[in-house]
Amino acid sequence: MHHLNFDDIKNILEDALRVSKRSLIFIEANGQNPLIYLMGSLLKEEKGVKRINTNVINNFLSQYKSSYNIQITYKQPLPLFRLLLHYSYGLPGLGNYKLVAQILNQTEKLFSMLMPPKRSAYIIVKMEKIINDS
Repeated sequence: MHHLNFDDIKNILEDALRVSKRSLIFIEANGQNPLIYLMGSLLKEEKGVKRINTNVINNFLSQYKSSYNIQITYKQPLPLFRLLLHYSYGLPGLGNYKLVAQILNQTEKLFSMLMPPKRSAYIIVKMEKIINDS
């Protein structure tokens, strides 16, 4: 979503719902997450991520609430591994060390206790069509 303008997002969502039989799942980066926001500030191609958050997604989905059960969940409070192990600007070789993986996992657990879920790096949306049996 963050690479598209708002009109395109609406059209793509309409098309995806049209061709899906019962459900649709999508994952979007959350501009309210500090690392994601930083990425959007530093990388020109990711600047659109700064405008995406739960409120924006809810606004897009509000017209579907009568036809779909919509569930929003959040994952990865502070994905340091993406920053540290990134193939372009990180040190991906660190991922070969078990100690590094353990430190990153423990750091992720700590941030999951400290950071509100709505600030997690990823917003996961699941939409299931409401089927009336009458």
